[in-house]
Amino acid sequence: MVPASWSLYHMTSSKRSQRMLGFELPPPGEYAVGMFFMPTDEKRREKGKAEFKKVAESLGHVILGWRLVPTNNSDLGESALETEPVIEQVFITKSSRSDAEFEQQLYILRRLSITSVRASLNIKRGGERDFYMCSLSSRTIVYKGQLKPSQLKGYYYANLGHENFMSYMALSPAAVLLWPTAMPDSSGCDLRLGGGKEMCLV
Repeated sequence: MVPASWSLYHMTSSKRSQRMLGFELPPPGEYAVGMFFMPTDEKRREKGKAEFKKVAESLGHVILGWRLVPTNNSDLGESALETEPVIEQVFITKSSRSDAEFEQQLYILRRLSITSVRASLNIKRGGERDFYMCSLSSRTIVYKGQLKPSQLKGYYYANLGHENFMSYMALSPAAVLLWPTAMPDSSGCDLRLGGGKEMCLV
């Protein structure tokens, strides 16, 4: 999980940032980023994205654009490679139809869109989840996967190794890792320590 990671997009010039993303961004705090594990099948992937967009727009959000997250899987094991998803980020605005705090708006969108996308793609409870939302927030982005902590930066190096990237933390739970079940979960839970500090699991 990466707190306040907008430096990757905003410590460059606006023109360079637009070239990187393909669209313009509002100031930090005025938009959110969603991190998704998606199907490798293009038709299934686009169907899920269209369903998410439909739910978002019904709640008053505007989809600014999608970004394919660059990755390097050269260090992954066989089981991770077999189930490796396509990873994309979505950039969305605040809702124009709600006075709720932005993170509350995003929680509602996350819950409603998960239900809608699962129904659209016929994803059964307890079954394989090939369309999975890692995070949706205006404050944090979750970079995770079927990875060891030592593999995280290498896999996401184009982002986590970028000169404008400020910081990240990589930890691993004592459990069998799969792409969707790697911590933290999509509810955005974390471990809060004393003194207002946070420990974020990846």
